[in-house]
Amino acid sequence: MKNKKIVIKLTEFFFIVFWCIMLLAKGTGMVEGTKEFKICILLAAVALVIKIIITEYGIREWILILLIGGMCTYSYLQTKNISIFLCFAVLLGMKNVNVLRVFRVSAVLWGALMVFTVLRCFVGIQTGPILVHEKMGIGPIVRWSLGYTHPNVLHVTYAVLCAYILYVWNLSGQRKRGMMAGVLFLGNIYIFMYSVSFTGFILTSGFLLIYLILTGIDRWGIPIRILCNCVIPFAVVFSIFLPLINVHNRLFTFLNDFLNTRLLASRVYLDTIPLTLFGTEFSSLGGFALDNSYLNALLYFGMVPFVFLMILCFMTLKKYIAQNKGMEVAILITFWGAGVAEPFLYNTAFKNITLLFMGKYLFDSLQDNKETRRKAIIPVDEKELVLNLQWFYSAAGKVNRIVKKEKRKMIYAGIFFGVIGAILWGIVNIEFKAIYVPAGNTDCGVQEEHFLDKESLPEEFTGKIYEWHGKEQPLYCFEGNAVLVEKIRSYISTFILTFGLVGILFIVYEVFKDRKRE
Repeated sequence: MKNKKIVIKLTEFFFIVFWCIMLLAKGTGMVEGTKEFKICILLAAVALVIKIIITEYGIREWILILLIGGMCTYSYLQTKNISIFLCFAVLLGMKNVNVLRVFRVSAVLWGALMVFTVLRCFVGIQTGPILVHEKMGIGPIVRWSLGYTHPNVLHVTYAVLCAYILYVWNLSGQRKRGMMAGVLFLGNIYIFMYSVSFTGFILTSGFLLIYLILTGIDRWGIPIRILCNCVIPFAVVFSIFLPLINVHNRLFTFLNDFLNTRLLASRVYLDTIPLTLFGTEFSSLGGFALDNSYLNALLYFGMVPFVFLMILCFMTLKKYIAQNKGMEVAILITFWGAGVAEPFLYNTAFKNITLLFMGKYLFDSLQDNKETRRKAIIPVDEKELVLNLQWFYSAAGKVNRIVKKEKRKMIYAGIFFGVIGAILWGIVNIEFKAIYVPAGNTDCGVQEEHFLDKESLPEEFTGKIYEWHGKEQPLYCFEGNAVLVEKIRSYISTFILTFGLVGILFIVYEVFKDRKRE
């Protein structure tokens, strides 16, 4: 086997370090304000500053960096909101950075972190908020965050993982793309089974569908180009102007109900928070969460940064549409479209992967090949790192050969033992007939309060208690469909985990068998 080496410029390496630190923070469910998150922010900032001071920039680029840096600093002083720094940090760090390489690293790291976070939840170490909402017309059911900060965050995390996987895999042929999208859609259903996040489910499903459509068309017609170009204008109008219409208007009422009062929440904030050039400091109003990325950016960042971002979004999308880049356009329009109902684009969630494409476009548009006066604060003469990854490619190749050769056996064995595992789980699992959840974690109206001491429960107790913080904490009791859904989830998860474990053991066995032969 040839020696597999990756040559990466030092400037690009430090950006990837910055990016990975932030992925580590948000991929494990860290919450803004905690000590761990602050440490990650500090380390990421150091990596990004190093990246910028060793990168050669032209005069126009240095002017842009200084202007954006000043704008972000002034806005932060007004609002005390760090989101604007994270957003523009990605843009400014994208000089001479390969988007595909960032996606490759992200796909591995983000996927591993998601598996780790979910498994950590399943073993009871960190579950994240456990909520009970009335959904799908079947009454109150439990919504799991699986280690993240909210069920919606869990589902958006999976949508981002789908984008990483499809962009890196870059499959050719509609049949292969369809099969991969089908597998990811099954994962979408599984995550929805826990999150019960309709916005997350629609985002992921919409992305997979648009991905198949745009990558399956060789030449886009004018209608498709017009529709794609309308995404940003639509998002701005929907987010800022639509909430201002009469609240008794039928359109307002329909959309507000469909979006779970998000439109009314936007109206409350627009009526209360003044629009300023560089943002306003404010807190939650009237119990309403501001779940609109564009309105978040407008109010927190201010009109100047907001207008800059929207123009950059529009121009970036226009470029990729002109180049018939189906994969990139699918990511841009679905994630930007989701921003009207989710806040992840311009907050500290670090899930706005469209910033990578925006940053690339920004510096590509400023590039002047005739300019020779490029300077770095600390010149490193474009030094490079050489990473020898022969071990990785060798291991990956071996696993790939085993999977291709023994695929049928692995599937049949996984199904067989998965069913056995689910049956055994049903036998050994302690039967429960009710679920107790803190009253503050529900939106099902006022109910009878229960006060339980988890450390001294009566022998006849047949319930499960989630998020118990003490015997003084009021709990609501849920039975019926809530219990049934929990049991179904446990059986399906046991099957999937057993299936995956069998696959891993099968690969390990084949690897050891090959070594003995050698």
